Order: sequence, then structure tokens, then C-alpha cells
Amino acid sequence: MSFIDAARHRLRTLLRPAAVDRERDEEFAFHQSLAEGEHADATGDASDARYAARRAFGNVASIKEDVRWMGATRWIDQLGQDLRFASRTLRRSPVFAIVATLSIGLSIGANAAVFGVINALMLERLAIRQPTELVQIWREDGAGGREPYFTAAEFDALKTAAGLDVSFMTNASALHAEINGTSYSRLGLTAVDGGLFPMLGVVPAAGRLLTPDDDRTAAPVAVLGFASAVRYFGSPRDAAGQQITLQGHTFTIVGVLPHRFRGLYLEWPMTIVVTRNTSMQLLRNTWNPRDSTELTLVARLRAGAEQQTRMSLDGAFAGCCAKGELLPTDWGTIGPFRGDNQRLGFSDISRGIPAGKLDMRVMFGRLLYTLMAGVAIVLLIACTNVGNLLLARATVRSRELAVRMSLGASRGRIVRQLLAESMLVAAVGAIAGIVLAVWGTAALAENLPGILSVLEPFVAITPNPAVITFTAAVAVACTLVFGVVPAIRATRIDPVVDLRNGAPSSTRSGRLDRGIIAFQMALALVLVASVGLLGATLRNLRSGIGDMHPDRLLVAEVDSAGTSIPRGGERAAYDRILERLRTVPGVSSVSGTEVMPLVYMGFSTRTLDIPGFEHLNVDRLRPEDNGLGAGIIFVTPGFFATTGTGLVSGREFTDADVPGAPPAVIINEAIARQFFQGRDPIGQHIGFRGGGRALQIIGVARDVKQTDLRAPNPRTVYLARAQRRNDGDRFTFAMRTVGSAASSAPGVRAAIAAAAPEVFIRSVQPMAELVSFSVGREQALRAVAIVFSTVAVGLAAIGLYGVMAFHVTSRRREIGIRMALGADRREVVSMVMRQSLFVVAAGIALGVPLALGASSALGALLYGVSPFTTGPFVIAVAVLVGTGVIAALIPSRNASRVDPMTAIRAE
Repeated sequence: MSFIDAARHRLRTLLRPAAVDRERDEEFAFHQSLAEGEHADATGDASDARYAARRAFGNVASIKEDVRWMGATRWIDQLGQDLRFASRTLRRSPVFAIVATLSIGLSIGANAAVFGVINALMLERLAIRQPTELVQIWREDGAGGREPYFTAAEFDALKTAAGLDVSFMTNASALHAEINGTSYSRLGLTAVDGGLFPMLGVVPAAGRLLTPDDDRTAAPVAVLGFASAVRYFGSPRDAAGQQITLQGHTFTIVGVLPHRFRGLYLEWPMTIVVTRNTSMQLLRNTWNPRDSTELTLVARLRAGAEQQTRMSLDGAFAGCCAKGELLPTDWGTIGPFRGDNQRLGFSDISRGIPAGKLDMRVMFGRLLYTLMAGVAIVLLIACTNVGNLLLARATVRSRELAVRMSLGASRGRIVRQLLAESMLVAAVGAIAGIVLAVWGTAALAENLPGILSVLEPFVAITPNPAVITFTAAVAVACTLVFGVVPAIRATRIDPVVDLRNGAPSSTRSGRLDRGIIAFQMALALVLVASVGLLGATLRNLRSGIGDMHPDRLLVAEVDSAGTSIPRGGERAAYDRILERLRTVPGVSSVSGTEVMPLVYMGFSTRTLDIPGFEHLNVDRLRPEDNGLGAGIIFVTPGFFATTGTGLVSGREFTDADVPGAPPAVIINEAIARQFFQGRDPIGQHIGFRGGGRALQIIGVARDVKQTDLRAPNPRTVYLARAQRRNDGDRFTFAMRTVGSAASSAPGVRAAIAAAAPEVFIRSVQPMAELVSFSVGREQALRAVAIVFSTVAVGLAAIGLYGVMAFHVTSRRREIGIRMALGADRREVVSMVMRQSLFVVAAGIALGVPLALGASSALGALLYGVSPFTTGPFVIAVAVLVGTGVIAALIPSRNASRVDPMTAIRAE
């Protein structure tokens, strides 16, 4: 039989066993009939031919069984038998089955959930045709610098290169939109080349997508993202064909993007998509005048033709753009490239275009991998606990195993049977874990706090092939971790001794049990110490806002862009709002500013002009930089008292600081320390380079973090808003409340709407929410670490209790003899406690180096605390010692109650 025929036969045996058995029976019957005929012809006695043929054949059933066992189904039959026996065995021990399955299931579920987020955010490729062919085109210079943007003229020139698939996209926002009867401001808007979606090969969820014809005719059509269609219209099908209004122009929604495709940027999903020509002709006021230069170019480098495509693009670029021929005159304000050394570069974007400082993979990558390490530790602790349970169970089942071995079962066969039980527990746990992960992440995605809310599209996992493969691999690893050692240990028995004495010939090794528990304690110490370090980090980050008392500070953002308010009329509208807010019940003081700490509205900078420091010309904000850069914030009177920022010296702005009064400025402590060492800055004068006028310092404000709680306090100057000519589009109101800030939010919204109904209310939220948003990553990580550490300590305590209880039971005769010889109960309790604390001490000795290594790995997530700070480690040690004492209380109490006579008589 050829290899192909043999493989085909084995495959058929696996897929159609009943048909193969039937054919085998027919084949045996045929050969038996031939033997009967031959015997009848040889002897002339047909009556005895059947029996003679059977005698010659031998035991037909045994031969059939031998033939069947030589086929491909032998191991499947054995596995099926083992699993059926394992299921019956586990049903007879429901408590063990439930505890083991839940322990493994919860741990595997947590691992599957975190891996699902990592896969969706970090590993999964774009849901397009052949994503590995997609690249972003860069402009490069000879010094290694890169610029990702191109002009519209450059794109048109590059697109003329024959046989090339090049397209573009650019992001902006719709200042005003009307969707399904509701008004919105600054919705995300994406302009694309009409050939982008055909190039990507995206299939719409409903309707159709934009085409080159839409771009060429500037048709007023748009495409919605899947989430936007559900949000505004309920479903993609209901959205297709509807009309929306952008900047006063009506657009027809012709299609909806598929659910799995959110756009080329993870951080900026496509909300509303229009073509370039449509955006330029109908939405001129939407785009910044320079936006036509900020096009992101993407292309396909098809397999087998990559080099040819690169050469064609380079040739097209050299012919039109390499010397900056098509760059606008103000390109120097956008990028550094102008000269003869420009060329094209390409980067893989099969997983999306990186967003620089806002790249979600950079922001959350370390967090997710840290969580993965945490759930892996919990899984390892759960596995060792189940392994300990299996060791105890194997000891109890020693007589059963002895009977099986005495009846001829080999040691390897029994090991395989016990491993089948472990595999069944792991498999059921894996299935339960995936179900829990899907349910849990779906609920979590709807309730993500603060900054983590941007992860919502990636958190709710689905059982896709990657997640299922990972979960199956984890289940197999669990089987090996907690199943192999108990299975091997269980077969180290002497059947004769076990059956004669009725007691196990091979007792459990206390050293192995205590070693397992010590390892669990060590892993638990790692998690508890991490909780302490993350708690110190969170406390240090919160201190960056000073004495704001954020729970009683309410912040309201408004926007006049795209409204009926004329340019220059913003101040009158904002003044009306200020006056109205002062009458809101529960509001004790109100102030206004364009830039509120932790409210990300932009932080304009200027270069200071300070006498004696004219030699410095570096425009940088950080105090450690030898420069003169400073952030500029315009505020109304009462700002420092209302926000709680506070002044170190001097006075606040008052109603007297008007345009005709001497220009006044308040500096922060960072400027005072750097430029006025040993001098009182009050009364001194500073200015801005190129500004032409001197500003008198009237106060010194406390340092406050403005945009990033981890960054050093930036140099900041505060100017009187009244001494500025006009306000900007956006403005922020800060209100100090008597009670809870959240309770005053409805009244504040109503007051703004009554004072200036034409402005858009972007948000009204307590400062505490903004702080939570800023520390959301650290807050979430600490909360998860608390859960992990609690579970880890609980599992370790249960394991320690189980080990000590088993050893007390197995040493009842010894304890009875000790008490008969004069040992009192306190000595027995002390003996058990010493053994328990010895295990804890061994775990601490092993765990401290592991925790130090883990804290070093956490270094990038810590702030203001060293990975080697002793406080968290001392607390972790105290927690484990307390856990050891509590876990040993019941076993030591039971040991002290042993009746010496009963224990000795029982033996």
C-alpha cells in the first residue's frame, strides 16, 4: 500500500469508523466462507466445514479487535475511554471538580480577556484586503528626518505615476453638524481621495463606499463609520440613505463602513467621511488654510513588484517634488524640508498608522503587558493549587490505583488516565474561561473609566481564532503544570503493601507540598508589593494638582466656532455667561480662562524677555532646559482663589487690570526659582521677545501641572484676560461649589444655555473626573493589581490551609504520642504555627528578589517612587505573615484537640 493510500485509509477510519467496521466484518465473513468451501472440497463433508473453518480461524472477535487497534483510531479510542472514566470520577468528587474547574476557569478567563485586548490593539492587522501590502509614504531628508505630510499638488503629481496604487486621507472636524435632528459641534471628519476605499478593498456594512466618480464630481455624499451609524441612527441599514447637514450643506449617507474597520488610525476612527473635492468646495470653513498640505499618503507595494513600485514612486517624486517645487511658502512652519536632498520613505502600516505621542500602542502597551504578567501569575498560583489538590486526591485514591496496577495496568497507562482527568479539568475551565471573558469584557467595555474609555472598541473580545488558539495553548500548559507531577507521584506505590495494609505505601512528601505553597507565597508577594508601588505612584500624581480640592471644583467648556457669534463678539457672550453662573445655586465663586489644568485645549508658548538672561534663546518649557520658553494663560479675576491654585506671594488680578492700566503678569514658582534666585520678583518687569512692552510681576503662583501629571512643572505666566484684545473660540469656566460639584452641573448647563444659547457646551464635569481621566491608566492598573493580589493571597492561604490540615491529619498518631508524653496544647499549636510560618518565610525569601525584579520592570509606570522603596515590601511581608497565621489557625486548633488515647488506639 502506497503512502497516499495508507493516509487515505487512516483518514477514512477516523471520519467514518462505522463504515470501516462494516467493511471489516464483510471481509472476515468472505474469508471464512472461502475457508468453509476449501474444507468441504477437501473432506467431502459440508456439514462440518463451518465449524472446522472457525476452529482454523481462531477467535474472530479477538482478531477483529487486534486489527482495529492497529488502525489509526486506537489512540482516539483510548483517549475517549480515559475521558469518559475521568468524567465519571470527577462526578463522584463534585467539590473537587467545582473548586478545580472554577480556579482554572477564572484564571484562564482573565488571561483570555487580557490577551484579547492585546491582540485587538497590538497584534491584529487592519481588516482590509492584503493588509501587509499597505505602506505609508514619508518625505525623508539626508539627515534621517521624516515628515509624514504632503501637499495636494504633490499627491496629484505622484498619482500620475503609471500603474501605482496611491491614495490619501486627512483628518479635521466639522464645526457644526445636524444629524437626525440633533446638533453637534466639532465632529470628527475625514477627507479622502475617491480611490482610497477601492484600494483598501473594504466591503461596506450597508450601501456603498466613496468612489473616484464621487471625488471628481464633488458629489455631496458621505460615509459613516459603523459606530457612528449605530449611535446616530440605530443600525447601518437605517443610516444608509439618510441625510445630514455639515456646515449648512446637506449630504446624503451612501454607505456605512464595516464593523471591524475603524479607519487607518486607531486613535482617530472614521466618523464621517467625505471626498477631498467635496470638502474643499462645500466645507471651506471647516479646514485650516494649511490643511491642504497635511495629506497622509498611503500606497500598496504589491508582492513581487515592491522594488518596481518604489522606483516608480521615487522617479515621480524626483520629477515633481524633490526640490520642494510644490511646497507652499509657509512650509517652514509645518516641516523642516526644503532643498535638493528630499526622497521618499515607506513604513509598514498593516496594523494602522502610528499617531506619534497619542499612539495608543505606546500609551497602553506597557499597561497591557503588565496586566498580562499579573494574570499569568494568578494562573500559575491557581495551577499550583489545583496540583496540590490532585496530590492530596492521589493519596486518597492510592488503594484504587493499587488494585488497577495489580490487575495488570502499567504505570504509563495510569499516568495517562490521571493526565486525562487533568486535561478534562483544564478543558472545561478553558471553555468556562472564554465565556466569562466574553461576558466580562462586554460589561467592562461599557463602563471604562477616564482615559481608558478610548479602549472601548478593543476591550469587548470575541472568540476569534487567535483568542481560541491562545486559550487552548494555556489549557494545555495548565495540564502540564498541575497534572504531570501528581500523576507521576501517584503511581509510585507498592500494590502489595497498599492492598495488605489498607494504607498508602508512598506518603506525600511534605517537602514538595511546602515548596509549592512557598512558591505561591512568593508570587503573591510580587503582586502585593506592586500594589503598594502603584498606590504610591497614584498618590504622587494626584499631588501635582496642588490644593484644588477637585471634588468641589466644576469645569465647563464652551465653543463659539461655527456659530452665529461674529469674530470679536465672543467676549460679550462669555461675560454674560460669567455673570449668569454667579447666580447658580451652590456656586460660591466663578472664574474664566482659556487653559485649565488638565483640560486639553492647547497650551500656547512664548519666549520670555528677562533682564540679565538675554543670552538665552531656547524656546522650551521644561525648567531643566536652559531656555526662556513659557506657557501663556489668560485668566479672569479670582482665578487662583476659585481653582485653588493659590499664590505664594503678591496679589491676584482684579477688575482694575483693564486695557488702560499698567500691564500685569503673574509668574509661577518655576520661573521665580530659575530667574529670580535670592530676589523678590514682585515689582520686577519681564516681557516677551518681539512683544515690545514690559509686564510688571504682581504675584507668584504655585506650580501646577498643566497637561501631563508626569511631566515637570512647566514655566507658566498668567495674564489678565481683560488686557487681551479678543477671546478665542473656546473658553473654560471654573466654579467653586459649596457641595458636590456634580450636583451643580445641571444648573450650570441651564445657566449657560440661558445666557448664550448660540454657543456649544462641550462639557460640564467635576475637576475630579478630569483628574481621574489623567491618572486613569495608573488608577485602573492599581485596581486590577488589588484584585489580582487579593485572589493570589486568597489562593495561597487556601493552599497553606489545605497542606497544614492534611499534615495534621496524617500526623495524628505522632501528635497523640507527644501529648501522651506530656506536651500541652500550646506546644502543639506552636509546632503547627512554626511549620506554617516557616513556609511563609521561605516564600518571602523567594518572593523578595522576584518582587524587586518585577518592580524594576514596572519602573516606567511608576512616578515619584523608587522600585526599591522599602515601604511597599514591608507591607507585603506583613500581609503574607498575617495570611500565614490565619491559614494555620484552624489546623493548629484541630491538632491541639487530638485525644491521645483515641489517636493511639486508632493506629
